[in-house]
Amino acid sequence: MIDSDGKSKFSFFKFPSHEKQPGRRAQWARACARVDAITHKPWKPKDTVQYVYICSAHFISGQPSKEPGHPDYIPTKFGTPGKVPTADECQKLRRFWNAMSRYGKKMLGKENGPSTKKCRVASEPPQHQPTPDSPPPSTSSVSPPSVPQQMLFDEISALRAERDAALAERDHARAALNSLRLSSNTVADNNEKCQYY
Repeated sequence: MIDSDGKSKFSFFKFPSHEKQPGRRAQWARACARVDAITHKPWKPKDTVQYVYICSAHFISGQPSKEPGHPDYIPTKFGTPGKVPTADECQKLRRFWNAMSRYGKKMLGKENGPSTKKCRVASEPPQHQPTPDSPPPSTSSVSPPSVPQQMLFDEISALRAERDAALAERDHARAALNSLRLSSNTVADNNEKCQYY
């Protein structure tokens, strides 16, 4: 996306160092939920590759946070590009900042403090409406974002596995088609065809 001045609205952030933050680097790689095209296993950046970047669009506030409980400690947005944050995403940020102010923890710096920009909320209603018999949501503590994310990652991984299986089937069919075409392999074992050509 480009704004009216012709400048990009996005910025890029390096993955955490494999030497200083190996656990967080692995969490970021799992959050991306990419699959290696050759091995069909979950992608993880090589430790020898120092500069692996991720776009600011994958963070609710537009930048990563250094606080482990913060919703942007791990990239979470992997949906439609250009989509404004939903009410749920904005609420996660508000809950985090409220919990931090209640417990009196110091922020790591101005760049990780509450955003001066107001969170633009999508006009669509939230997906989960509480039913009369459901208990009210607990606001006593901030839960890590990994539990609901893990369910999404599992579903995404299953869909990607289906896609990869279909691509492998297509590649196998192409290889079979190529082997049936005329080549030296088709006439090498057949003496009669060899003499004809």
